[in-house]
Amino acid sequence: MKIVIALFAVGIISSTVMAQDFETYEYKDNTHLWGSIDRSDLMTLPYGEWFQEYYDTLEISKIDHSIANDLKDVEVKIFLGTWCGDSKKWVPQFAKVWDELKLDENQLEYICLHNEGDNYKRGLNGKEENLNIHRVPTFIFYKDKKEIGRIVERPLNDLVTDIKQIASGVPSKPRYRAVSYLNEQLNTVPLDSLEANQLKIAQKISRMTSSAGELNTYGHVLAAAGKKQEALLVFKINALLNRFNPNIHDSLAEAYKKVKDTENALKSYYRVLELDPKNENRIVHVASILKADKEQKTEVN
Repeated sequence: MKIVIALFAVGIISSTVMAQDFETYEYKDNTHLWGSIDRSDLMTLPYGEWFQEYYDTLEISKIDHSIANDLKDVEVKIFLGTWCGDSKKWVPQFAKVWDELKLDENQLEYICLHNEGDNYKRGLNGKEENLNIHRVPTFIFYKDKKEIGRIVERPLNDLVTDIKQIASGVPSKPRYRAVSYLNEQLNTVPLDSLEANQLKIAQKISRMTSSAGELNTYGHVLAAAGKKQEALLVFKINALLNRFNPNIHDSLAEAYKKVKDTENALKSYYRVLELDPKNENRIVHVASILKADKEQKTEVN
C-alpha cells in the first residue's frame, strides 16, 4: 500500500508538468486507455491492480546505480496497451527499475495505443507515426532528440541488462528483425521496386522472421495507418514465406479487398478454402464478393 501511495503521489506531481490527452474505450467488456497518460492514470482501477502486482513481482537483487548518470539526460517514450499482457508486465517493471535508479519520472512519456479496427496499434494524437510501433510495449530511448535504443515487447536479456546496454551505448538489436528490415526498405526504396523484388526480399528475411505472426501484425498496423499498398506488399511477402498457412492467405485476401482488387482477393480466399475447407467465415466472404461483382456487372449492362 505504501508503494501505491508513493507512486500515486509521483504521478500527481508529474501530471502538473505533462498535459494529459487521452480517452477511454470499451474492448472485450473492459475499459481501456487511449492516448497520452502519466503514471497516476495507471494507478487507478482497474489498471492499478495489475500495475502494482507486476511492480512488486520484480525483484532487483543487484543493480549498477552508476548507469543512472548515463540516463539522467535520456527521455523514454513508452508505447503500451492496457489490453496487452506484455504491457501489463513490463511497463510496471520498467517503472520499478527507473525508481530504483532514482531517475526523474518526468523523463518518461506513456502513450496508450488502441486495439481495434482502423485504430489498431495507433495513438490518439499520432505520436506513434513513423516510429515503427508494431508491438507493445515498445520503449524508445532518446538522447538529444535522437533514438539511442529500444526494447520491443520484452527484454532480449533481462530488463536491467537491456537498459544498462542502452545506457552504455551498446544496445542489443531489438526483436522482430524482419519488420525492422522491411520498415527501412519501405522508407528508402520506391514501392514499385520492392514489388518487383518481393521474392528476393522474402528469401532475404526468411531467417529473420520469428513467426508468421510477425509480418502479419506489421501488415495490419500499416493498413490501419492508411498505408494500404505497403500493407499489401507485406502480406504478399508473408504469403510467400507461409504458403500453407490459411490465416496468412486470409490476411492477404483482406488486403486485396481493401485496394479493390477483387480478382486477387477471390484467388486468396479460394486458397484459404483449399487449406481450410471448413472455414465458413471465408465462404461468406467469397459469396459476398461474387454477389457484389454480379450486381456491378448487372448495373453496367
